[in-house]
Amino acid sequence: MSGIVEVPVETVDDNVLTEPVEAIQEEVVAAKPKPKMGRPTGKKDAKPRAKPKPKAKAVQERVVELARPESESSSEDEASLHELHTLRMMRAVRSFDQSRMQRKQDKYASWFGR
Repeated sequence: MSGIVEVPVETVDDNVLTEPVEAIQEEVVAAKPKPKMGRPTGKKDAKPRAKPKPKAKAVQERVVELARPESESSSEDEASLHELHTLRMMRAVRSFDQSRMQRKQDKYASWFGR
C-alpha cells in the first residue's frame, strides 16, 4: 500500500447554506446609513444672501536697520535700557494686581458692608 488514503467527500445540502446568507442580506438591507441633517449639497438657500466682502491683502512691512557703529558704551546703554524697561514692566504688573485686589475687596464690601 502506498501512503495515500482516500477519504469520501461529504455533500452539503443547499438549504443549509441559503438560510444564513438570506439572514445576513436582510441585516445589511436593514442597516442603511441615516441621511445627514441639514441642507443637501448642491441645493440653494431659500434666502438670498449678500456676497462676502473681499479680504484685505496682507501688507508686508520692511524692517530697515540703520547701521550704527558698535561700541562698548552703546551695548552698556542698551543693557541699562533693557533693565529700566523690565523694572517698569514689573511695576506695572504689580500695580495692576494691587488695583485688581482692591476692586475685589471694594465689591465684597459693597455687598456685605464694612
